[in-house]
Amino acid sequence: ADHDSFLSFLGFSESNERKVQYDSLRALLSPQAAAWWDAHFPLIARGVITQGKFENYFRYFRTRMLPLIHSKKDVAGLFREKEKGGQEIFYRTTWNTWRWRMFFRIFFSRYVMGKYGRDPEFMREVNVSVSDYIFSKAENELRSDAAQENLFLKNIMTGNFGARLPFYARKENFENIRNAMDRFHVFRGYAEDACRTFGKFSAFNLSNIFEYLSPQVTREVAEGLVRNTVPGARFAYWNLMVPRKLSQACPGTLEYREEISDRLTERDMGFFYLHFNLDVKK
Repeated sequence: ADHDSFLSFLGFSESNERKVQYDSLRALLSPQAAAWWDAHFPLIARGVITQGKFENYFRYFRTRMLPLIHSKKDVAGLFREKEKGGQEIFYRTTWNTWRWRMFFRIFFSRYVMGKYGRDPEFMREVNVSVSDYIFSKAENELRSDAAQENLFLKNIMTGNFGARLPFYARKENFENIRNAMDRFHVFRGYAEDACRTFGKFSAFNLSNIFEYLSPQVTREVAEGLVRNTVPGARFAYWNLMVPRKLSQACPGTLEYREEISDRLTERDMGFFYLHFNLDVKK
């Protein structure tokens, strides 16, 4: 498959060929995987990158709620190139209406998110106002000049990434990723079990899983991961609404890299996250 086929199959662009593409790939799947995708082909037909629970939540916001708040002209204006400081003026005079504040806080409340966007268990450790937190993070980004460059914000508001694709989907990275697919392994289970299967690891991308765990379980998981890594191993992860640092859970074994964590947080287009963190094994 070429890069254009890759984009159309996953859902970055429109396509009526996904059934043909899937049929050509099906023989490469395990019997279990093929049976699952056969039974869930509508997910492929609609473009798999748009079919996650949270992606559907954002789509509902974009298609049902946003039209009650702002016109298509206003949404387009949000991403129109402006002079320095122009985004702040646009946000204050055009975007930040009472309708925006009211509907946003309702839609991104703990109750609504727990019912439609996230499993309520994911918020067990959250001790802040969910709607206030998300509104504050969104406001900071929407009034920033960086908003026009934020591909995730554009996707949330318009339903597509436009010309700025995620790193893995960019044409210049396509061949490198495809040529490395023999190094990619799918493992179903705990990360600690993966370490026992494949040996010691040197790097982890752990998303924001630790804020879903209690401090005790966070410590137990962190200790298990550290035991199965080489010296100098890197642990990359995010905090959303619950501050968690592995270096605090495993004092003496991990070093928190504050400078690079702060720098990468400033560059992170995942604007709703509180902080990006990097710990390194001593």
